[in-house]
Amino acid sequence: MAARREQVLGRAVLTVVLVLGFAASPRAGDGVLEINQACALSPDGCFIGDAGGFPVTIPAPGSYRLTGNLDVRGQAGAENVTAIEIVADNAHIDLAGFEIRGPTVCTGSSGDISCVQTGTGSGVLQPNGTSGAVVRNGAIEGMGRHGIRLWSSGRVEGILARGNGDVGIVALDGSIVAGNTVRRSGTRGIVTSGGSLVTANAVRNNPWGISMDPTDAFSHNVLSQNPVRVTVGFDAGGNVCDGATGCNDEKRVFVTNQVSMGNLTSIGGLLGGDTMCTNAANAAGLSGTYLAWISTSTESPAARFTRSTVPYVRTDGVVVANSYADLTSGCPSCLRAPINVNEFGATIGAPFGTWTGTAVSGTGSFWHCNSWQNGSGPNGQSGNANSTGVAWTAEDTPNCDQSLRVYCFEQ
Repeated sequence: MAARREQVLGRAVLTVVLVLGFAASPRAGDGVLEINQACALSPDGCFIGDAGGFPVTIPAPGSYRLTGNLDVRGQAGAENVTAIEIVADNAHIDLAGFEIRGPTVCTGSSGDISCVQTGTGSGVLQPNGTSGAVVRNGAIEGMGRHGIRLWSSGRVEGILARGNGDVGIVALDGSIVAGNTVRRSGTRGIVTSGGSLVTANAVRNNPWGISMDPTDAFSHNVLSQNPVRVTVGFDAGGNVCDGATGCNDEKRVFVTNQVSMGNLTSIGGLLGGDTMCTNAANAAGLSGTYLAWISTSTESPAARFTRSTVPYVRTDGVVVANSYADLTSGCPSCLRAPINVNEFGATIGAPFGTWTGTAVSGTGSFWHCNSWQNGSGPNGQSGNANSTGVAWTAEDTPNCDQSLRVYCFEQ
């Protein structure tokens, strides 16, 4: 009899556990876990593994679906609140036509965008170290930072990302971004890296349309009113930017493979430096016009360079600075990467010194080997091609009989 009572009690306990489990984990008839504002704000959360409150935590692989809009605007510090956080691999989220909404407001046109109440909150966030997320079919607007940010091997499709404080869609490390509309982001529309594909998106009115790695590809996108359109990625065809083909916006920069004393290959002056750059670009098959980053007693990059509003990119595809203004400000971390790659896309060896005669601001210094006419006497200011700090252009003042390289910037 006692054994019988224990069996009955055990079954009762199991029944209670199952009932409570299903109560905390609402599923549609197709087994998809459901998310909505009511369960997000409930103490028990939307399902087992979600603690309640924002963000809704996706704790396990599987399928999830919105059954209503999510709105974080009523939360304290709403600009810093994330709506959904994915902490598991291989979670698929269907927004089902609903919206995730935050408090940020971005205004402006033709890529001149200003956002207020920005912060750290994202619509859908996948932390570093997880992979395989899919987010599709809905809208994300007004989040403090990113609309969507996926870490690795993800897919974003059928999303309207509009008016988010930083980037509309971030999808890294082998991800696919397809069939989305991205508008009026605070900084950039779409950001990818690590062999990702960006295809069939409409990207409009962002300061920077699509930012990619050299290993990424983009195809069949339509971009308009983005001052910087696409940087670095491989154009796989079918893209249209402001009614024309050819969407890459970048200026190349390299350090010469050739070295010279302070008289710059005996030609001397600005012409000597510019000739070194032209010859190097021609040898590597680089199109465009290149000027040397050197100053004389009367001329300097600040006076003679075209002040690019698009990124300067090394010949191996790595971004050095986002613009001329970025290049000449922001020290002590002046550059985003050192200019230690030559015209052929190869990392240089010694010597790492470069003739510059130029300050970080792009203006001339006192030391310039007599306006680069002197190959023997003192002195010329030099930079270090391995540096990203002030030393990239102003490290030393060696004797003019030293053989150093020259930086070359596409105009």
